[in-house]
Amino acid sequence: MKDRTKVIELWRKGADADDSNALVNLAMCYDKGFEVDRNKKKACELYERASDSGNVEAILHLASCFNNGEGVKQDKKKAVELLLCAVDL
Repeated sequence: MKDRTKVIELWRKGADADDSNALVNLAMCYDKGFEVDRNKKKACELYERASDSGNVEAILHLASCFNNGEGVKQDKKKAVELLLCAVDL
């Protein structure tokens, strides 16, 4: 448990520094409720920050958020746009 808490702390520090991989890892924790309270909205916000730097994994997760309407208002058109963006990277 202590090691998991440390990992979350390190990902938060990385996210504060806009490290896209740390943002994605932290977002996935919020997405699934791993060692933090589950918060789909927060997860989508973090995925979006990571996607701004071209992180393909973040873009795919964000597309899923829009496709399913989890953490954001459902927008299938936006989901497709994000998927096409990921393909171009």
